[in-house]
Formats: sequence, structure tokens, C-alpha cells
Amino acid sequence: EGDAGALGAVAAADYYVAVGVGGDEGGDGAPGLSASVASALAAVPTGFAFDCGAELAAQNRLHFLPAEALALAAFGHGALADGAASRASEDAALVNAATALYERRTPGDLLFLLLMLADASVAPAKGKVAAVGANSRVGVREAACLARNCASQLARCYADAACRGALRCVDAAGLNDQATMYRCLRTYDSARFESFAACFIQRHNCMGNAAEACAAPLAPPLASWRGAELTHEAAEEIYVGWFGKEAPEGLAPAGFAPEGGVA
Repeated sequence: EGDAGALGAVAAADYYVAVGVGGDEGGDGAPGLSASVASALAAVPTGFAFDCGAELAAQNRLHFLPAEALALAAFGHGALADGAASRASEDAALVNAATALYERRTPGDLLFLLLMLADASVAPAKGKVAAVGANSRVGVREAACLARNCASQLARCYADAACRGALRCVDAAGLNDQATMYRCLRTYDSARFESFAACFIQRHNCMGNAAEACAAPLAPPLASWRGAELTHEAAEEIYVGWFGKEAPEGLAPAGFAPEGGVA
């Protein structure tokens, strides 16, 4: 009875994420937990199930559109109205991104997955999630900005092996994969890449993104570290992180590894 009440309470949600809900068949032929949860969540427009029973996993959807149908529509299958193909492609990309984020199995990626689904599920009038609203695709507008403002920096970048490597590495990184992005920048240390990125992303903001500085919490800078005055050299070590056998001092730059180690 308590479980039924809990399932009824979440039926009015904007979206759901189910993890590890098994049991496709109950005793005496009764529906199993997976089927019961799937039935209770039938009215929720967006939902994803990971490592769940078949009944629930088959219900993955975005705005009531099955994930499999979105994948087919993105490849041009089925009759689509004008403009619908572009939306289907975006929705299919979101479905793929959700799966990729979950498969990394880190707390940060799971949080980003929840925020991404919230941003996609909530009506714009209720407000969007700024943390996942950044543009990451280079289209006609972005390419025109690049050609107009940063062509020389891009040409110098392509003439340098390290800069080309950084571009390819960053381009291949997954959504919100900050650990890989950081490894790219550390592996292909290139002044030309820094110049190109400063021109394209910062100075001319060709991606059209905006971010406001957080007003809170107000954290004072460290004055000491491990019982001694914090020096510039020690600050760099904290930022870079520890890549040996000890636990990392800074998780932001070091990132999370899938098996719980340091990336």
C-alpha cells in the first residue's frame, strides 16, 4: 500500500529517471515491480530507465515520443512535417546523450543527466536550466563568426600538430565530459590553441553562450595549505591534481574515473 501511494505521488512528475528497478514478473502471475512502475509512470511525458526490467526499459521516451521512434525519425524514417526533422534530430541527440551520461557512472554526470532532462521537460514559461543550456554545436552562424573574426588563429592552429590534436581531442569529448576536456588541454599543450579558443569562445563569443558569475556562496581564497602559507607553486599543484596513487586533492581538474579512480 505504501509503495502504491509513492508511485501515485510521482505520476504527476514532469520526468523520471529509474535505476535498477528489476522484476518483470511477480508471484502468481502478478505484474512485477518493473511493470508496476511502468504503469504508474505512464502519464509522465519524459522518462528514462537504466539497468531496469524490460517492461520499464521499453518505455524510454521524450515528450511521450518513444526513444526508438526518435532515433528512426532522426535518420529520416517516417513522415515528418517541415521543421520536425530538425527537432527529431535534436531529441534523438538528447536521448543518446542521456545514455552516454549514465554509462559514465559518476555523480557529476548523473547530476548533469537530471538537469538536462529537467531542461528538456519543463515548459519555457516555467524557466529553463541555465547549467545545461550552453550551445555546443557549430552551425552556419557560428562558422560565419569564426570566418569573420578568427580565421587567422584557426589557420595557425591547423599548421601546428599540437593544436590540431587539441581540436580533435576536444571535438571527440562527450557531453559535459570535463575530465576528457582537461586531459585534452594537458596532453596537447599549445599556445596556438589557447589563442584560437580565446578568439572564438571568449573574445567574440561565436558560440553565443552567456554565463553569469555566481553571487553565492562567497568563498574566501585559501591563505594556507597543509599547515603552511599557500604559495603559487602549491596552488598550481592543487589545480592540476594528483595523478599518482594517493587520492586527488582537486576533483574538478582531475575528474572522475568510471571505476572510482582518478581520470
